[in-house]
Amino acid sequence: MDSLETNGEVRQRKDKKYEISNTSEKDLKTKDEKNKSNGKVIGLIFVSLLLDLLAFTMILPLLPSLLDYYDKKEGNSNTIYTWLLHAIQRFQKLTGAPDRFSSVLFGGALGSMYSFLQFLTSPIVGSLSDAYGRKPMLLICLIGIAISHGLWSYASTFSLFVLARFIGGLSKANVSLSMAVVTDASNEKTRARGMALVGLAFSIGFIVGPLAGAWFAKNTDLSSGLWGERPALYALSLSLANVALVTFFIPETLSKDKRTPLSLSLSKAIDFISPWHLLRFTAVKNLTAHQNKVLSRLGLIYFIYLFIYSGLEFTITFLTHHTFGYTAMQQGKMFLVIAFAAVQRPPIFSPLVWLWAGLVLFAVSTAFAVSCMTALATTQAAGAGRGAALGALRSLGALARAAGPLLASAVYWCSGAATTYTIGSIVLILPAVMLVKLKTH
Repeated sequence: MDSLETNGEVRQRKDKKYEISNTSEKDLKTKDEKNKSNGKVIGLIFVSLLLDLLAFTMILPLLPSLLDYYDKKEGNSNTIYTWLLHAIQRFQKLTGAPDRFSSVLFGGALGSMYSFLQFLTSPIVGSLSDAYGRKPMLLICLIGIAISHGLWSYASTFSLFVLARFIGGLSKANVSLSMAVVTDASNEKTRARGMALVGLAFSIGFIVGPLAGAWFAKNTDLSSGLWGERPALYALSLSLANVALVTFFIPETLSKDKRTPLSLSLSKAIDFISPWHLLRFTAVKNLTAHQNKVLSRLGLIYFIYLFIYSGLEFTITFLTHHTFGYTAMQQGKMFLVIAFAAVQRPPIFSPLVWLWAGLVLFAVSTAFAVSCMTALATTQAAGAGRGAALGALRSLGALARAAGPLLASAVYWCSGAATTYTIGSIVLILPAVMLVKLKTH
């Protein structure tokens, strides 16, 4: 009898081992399938970001030609173009900037407007995605961007062109949403790889996009019809392809049980766009005191860094033209180096050596700094709060990019290049020191 009981117990133990083994195999298969699915989502987000950035960056080398086109059409009329031109001319007189840089300052003003609109919408859209899902908010942003490119293709007046840029700026929260999708679809081990893919999309976009824009600028006659129609339709086609990609192939990555209920009011909406509340990350729910402290410090570091970086990046155009006599094509190659972080071989000991060496270090350090700070921010917020956290961080960066070029331009023309870059280099030490002292655990 004891022998039978013993044999029965043995069989039970074997059955249990088999069940455990079978269950673990199923769990492993499920985990592998989930990892493959998440990897596919991250790959699709990479394609989505690349399509968006190719369309977005193409306009950068086109701005001078676009402004020449609208100047010929509206230079002597009472329109938004002449109002903005007079404002730029007053700024030039105040700072002593030469007339030949008016188109650069004009483009800078439009860029600041675009960044300021991103500052307004990114935290709100991020919080809405935490409540209603990533995919619907991402689609709304991408549709807005497509509409902006469509309006640009019909922009026979500067007012319509500004409206197109206005809608595009309001819709540009898609970048922070894409980063939120990457963090949703990754874990602590794979998140760095996902963020690296985001950085790769930016690198390729900022290399190929401006080259496409330069081709359009070179091969289009300013006197032929709507000058911006061809490049705008090219950008529109990329945007529509992006909408189709997200609609049919990218799933929702934030399940309903992980979402955060959201009740918007006027006071809360103001909190979303208040720099003080953005720096405190008040829109991000369920943070511990330590996580809130880390995010607040990280947001301040991010703002200071991009404020200085964007100002120095914008004034490089003045420096190279004023000091080295660079043409527009040479400046295009320079920005290609900034995006690609590769350097040509100028004559040894020439001042150009120091310029190009500085540009490469500038580009490489920024690629590391922005990606690492973004990844750090995602580790401090749970899944239901990542959209708000990344939206707030992105909004702070947009505010920095809106204000940095304006201040840097004023300092450059009032005090000179040496003063501007010396002050900038010294202040850039501050966020580095703050990052070293930042304790994330």
